[in-house]
Amino acid sequence: MIGDLIEMKNRSSYKQAARLLKKLRTVYKKMKLVPEWEEFFGKLLVRTKRLRAFHEECTRSKLIEVE
Repeated sequence: MIGDLIEMKNRSSYKQAARLLKKLRTVYKKMKLVPEWEEFFGKLLVRTKRLRAFHEECTRSKLIEVE
């Protein structure tokens, strides 16, 4: 589902995907699977490295920590 939203390649879909990713991150944290989350999300960011708008939405949603 998240992959489908990202494939739509528009800002509103990226925003929806970021919301779902935040919920998914919460589930991973509750299950004490933070390393698995970090691996999953890291791979997703690598696969979507050319989708600047998606990365911006992830940053706005605080999924990506800005230094």
